Amino acid sequence: MVLLGYADDTNIMGRAKIAVSEVYEELKERAKEVGLNIKVEKIKVVVQNRRTRRIHEILTVKDHDIEVYPG
Repeated sequence: MVLLGYADDTNIMGRAKIAVSEVYEELKERAKEVGLNIKVEKIKVVVQNRRTRRIHEILTVKDHDIEVYPG
């Protein structure tokens, strides 16, 4: 799992959607503790898959549906 942070952006990279979901939830909880809010409507998910490059689906994290874009 890799977590990269920039000025106002964060990238979560992982091999499995469940792992990325778990890191997102942890990040959201920690951000809330210091008064930051994550705007779910601005989240983008890109999947790189060697077998299928045209993946278009929804990643559900708790009560949020996040659109997945092909990489």
